[in-house]
Amino acid sequence: MASDDLGPWDPLAAGDLAALLDGVGTDWWLMGGVALDRFVGRETRAHDDVDVEIPRAGLAAVLAHLDGWEAHTAHDGVLTRLTEAVGQPPEANGVWWRASVGGPWRFDLKLATVDGDAWVYRRHPAIRRPVASVRWTDGDGVPVIAPEVQLLFKARADRPKDTADAEVVVPLLAPEARAWLVDAVRRAHPGSPWLAWL
Repeated sequence: MASDDLGPWDPLAAGDLAALLDGVGTDWWLMGGVALDRFVGRETRAHDDVDVEIPRAGLAAVLAHLDGWEAHTAHDGVLTRLTEAVGQPPEANGVWWRASVGGPWRFDLKLATVDGDAWVYRRHPAIRRPVASVRWTDGDGVPVIAPEVQLLFKARADRPKDTADAEVVVPLLAPEARAWLVDAVRRAHPGSPWLAWL
């Protein structure tokens, strides 16, 4: 959700982000278009930001790990300074991070709902998967969201960059991953134009 209206972005490279989060004390995985590029094995387009997802309960561990970094919750186009004492608004799903006050935003941390061992799709809570099946580890040791799960997030909006991502990634999905994606999009986003070609 990069927006120049809320300040400039200078996203970390995936490897630098992995080094930054090493030893963070909570599960995490790369998300967004950068994650899909890791699955494809090459950069397919330019990216304005970089996203990571963690279980919502892991936010305190990230705050402690990134002591000195500035964090803001992002909700409805408004950024609100986040501190451990304040916590986060329950409706906020993302936290933007920068290394210094007024500096460029470096990454967007998404807060996942996890119920026991199940990851829950926040836009349709009946869609669940074991947390272990939501991510994979690439050849560089970076945990990455499963491509079919990332595409489910992108299927909701009709944005050209999301459709471009899907057109590259869907042909590379294993049959069971593609079947899961089709079923999940049908259930969560029945109006998605992707259903005509998925």
